[in-house]
Amino acid sequence: MRQMMAPLLVALVLCGCDDKPAKPPAASSKPAAVQTALKTSIAEERDWTDDELHEYGQVTKVVDMRHPHYLIIFDLQSGAKDFAFLANVETLGLTTPPEKLVGGDYIPFYYISSESPPLRDLRLDGKSLIPPMQAGADPRWKQLTGTLEGADKAAAPGMPDANIRIKPANGKAMTFSIHVTSDIAAANGKTVTAFYKEGELDNHLTYLKP
Repeated sequence: MRQMMAPLLVALVLCGCDDKPAKPPAASSKPAAVQTALKTSIAEERDWTDDELHEYGQVTKVVDMRHPHYLIIFDLQSGAKDFAFLANVETLGLTTPPEKLVGGDYIPFYYISSESPPLRDLRLDGKSLIPPMQAGADPRWKQLTGTLEGADKAAAPGMPDANIRIKPANGKAMTFSIHVTSDIAAANGKTVTAFYKEGELDNHLTYLKP
């Protein structure tokens, strides 16, 4: 299993609305016995891929980004606090309402981390096509306006996120991972504006065991 080796990023500021996916510390910061127990417990449930990273944490906050999408905040077993992960509860097969996980026991989870920044908002003619991570644009956000590509078909419930591209008239196209809804599919081939923040990582939960 590939281990996360990058340095610890600054914790999220949860008192405001700037929740964002952050990069957790290396799983090797946990005692060897904890790592072994974590791998064993998850191995009994499912196989995992080399792209996945594992952690063990307690849910401290859940942000509803319009079902089935949530932002789930963890305190990690290693002691690191306030790390956020994007979650599609249908893809995860999560039957427990995410809000009921807050303050519970430490639980194992797997995730994948993409270097592409998560979308803060995606707009067509000024209308948001996804639940924005906060109300209104933040001056720290970057904007990219261009043609939406790769979103020609809406994803069925429970299907994983897809990679879409936004290709500006001049400049480099950017790729984002997102659950393609019917609204997004209807905007495919049209000019949209993406809002994102440089330096963020797109962390998606792939497995969560309540």
